[in-house]
Amino acid sequence: MTAEKDFHYICERMNEVELKNQIRQFIAADKLDDAIQLLIAHTSDSEKLDEIIIQLARFNKIKREESNGTMPNSEINNELNLLRNNLLSFTRAENFVVKPPPNPVEYSLNDFEDSFALSFTRVKVAEVFLANLQTDKGITITAIMEQSNLESRKLIVDFINELNSIGLIEKNKHEEKTLWRINDKGKKILEKRIKGG
Repeated sequence: MTAEKDFHYICERMNEVELKNQIRQFIAADKLDDAIQLLIAHTSDSEKLDEIIIQLARFNKIKREESNGTMPNSEINNELNLLRNNLLSFTRAENFVVKPPPNPVEYSLNDFEDSFALSFTRVKVAEVFLANLQTDKGITITAIMEQSNLESRKLIVDFINELNSIGLIEKNKHEEKTLWRINDKGKKILEKRIKGG
């Protein structure tokens, strides 16, 4: 996200008092273009919006005259002071459109069910691994399914892959079967979380 987009993202989440204060700060810092853009973005009254757009056109004319050298500095300063006063008047008088805070990502019942199923699977598989610590070689996924009474092999495999990717379990081959066994590091973490130890 660019600094400009990031700034506008933050401004969209401000309340009315914060917006007015930000506009005043822009005016004080002589960032009149930014002040005008915020006024335009948060003004709902179409007549007021037209007046603000006229101020923007005036500001652009002053900048052109200044860069062309066709307006004396004293007149530029007078015009800018008048523009600042007008912008402050809009800020005092206008009720701004304040966008409601963004909704958190929509979380549906299906999302909850999926998340719950994954969490439940993690707990049940962790319990099976802890119950089979004495097993020398490990345990198969089929045995994990049977001992945990879980129905989704996919969720079990996903969790085992997650544990494997962070080095908490060991994979062994024995008589053409793949066996999984929790290692010491995994044991400590799972016992701490599952048994509260």
